[in-house]
Amino acid sequence: RCLSDWSSDVCSSDLADCACRKPKPGLLLQAAAKWEIDIPASFMVGDGLTDVLAGKAAGARTILVSARKCYLCEEIAKYDATPDFLAANLVAAVDIIRAQQDQPSTMLRSLTR
Repeated sequence: RCLSDWSSDVCSSDLADCACRKPKPGLLLQAAAKWEIDIPASFMVGDGLTDVLAGKAAGARTILVSARKCYLCEEIAKYDATPDFLAANLVAAVDIIRAQQDQPSTMLRSLTR
């Protein structure tokens, strides 16, 4: 499938309590249904705590890409947003995912169809 197809799901709502805006998992759940993604076998990779919270709320494993900013430690504890993994950069996040996967994820299989 064309990667541009993935960009079609966006939230344009200004409402803070919109179900599809992070840290709520709405868009992740919509994408999972649309693309037949197995969320428990998937990873939410992000550089902010709302990414971790949305991934956890959806049921995915989470990777926080961070240079270990000190303020994040307090925020992680405050919001109970402990990621499953920490990665220094995206390359390290890919290494984590590869190490955790026995087979290609549904997302990767979808892209190669």
